[in-house]
Amino acid sequence: MRILVHICCAPCFAYPHHKLREEHEVIGFWYNPNIHPYMEYKARMEAVKKYAMLEEVEVIYEEYDFIDYLKMQLQNVERPARCINCYRYRLEKTARYAKQHGFDAFTTTMLVSHHQYHEEIKKVGEEMEKKYGIKFFYEDFRPGWKEGKAITKAYSLYTQKYCGCLVSEWERFGGKRSSYFKTLPVSIYHRYKSSSASVTPAILAIFVSNFSISSYFLFVKLFGFSISLCLQSKSSI
Repeated sequence: MRILVHICCAPCFAYPHHKLREEHEVIGFWYNPNIHPYMEYKARMEAVKKYAMLEEVEVIYEEYDFIDYLKMQLQNVERPARCINCYRYRLEKTARYAKQHGFDAFTTTMLVSHHQYHEEIKKVGEEMEKKYGIKFFYEDFRPGWKEGKAITKAYSLYTQKYCGCLVSEWERFGGKRSSYFKTLPVSIYHRYKSSSASVTPAILAIFVSNFSISSYFLFVKLFGFSISLCLQSKSSI
């Protein structure tokens, strides 16, 4: 079969591509207006281009219609509803393109992720199959996740630190439900807010390794607070 594979990112494309090409003609379809900010989008797209070049696989690159996507997403920002809406938004575009360009089926690399709502992705894919009259090729690619990770490492592909959308970035680096902020960075913030300690190299390393716009502003706040404490300390001597 000639299958159009929606690609969410290069690391997730690696295993499904290797698995599918054993029996099918695989063409990638890059369409992810959910990814924010734009430089993150660009980094992920460049990783796909690198993988496509190394593996000599054709990939179709669709437009980045972020504003239209955002209008849709902000109607419901809670999980899992926003995630399901995101699946539907991207897979509808994929199914429509596949139908219009004579593909036999379509699928998505999101089926390899342990972090997504797998059954919901399957339901949306089947919904699009009925709507556009083109087969949704379903396979649980999750068993090959480690193999995909090994390929990613071998090719030195960029690996993201959050799902992609504006809300997931907020949750990951600065939101109320952020596991990132529930652990080390929040404890650091409160520790330095209540003491006269300075920002240490270890903390600098933490922010560099987990850099984002949100972590940058938190670092600036911490660093500025530390400088302020130092000046107060000197003025009191």
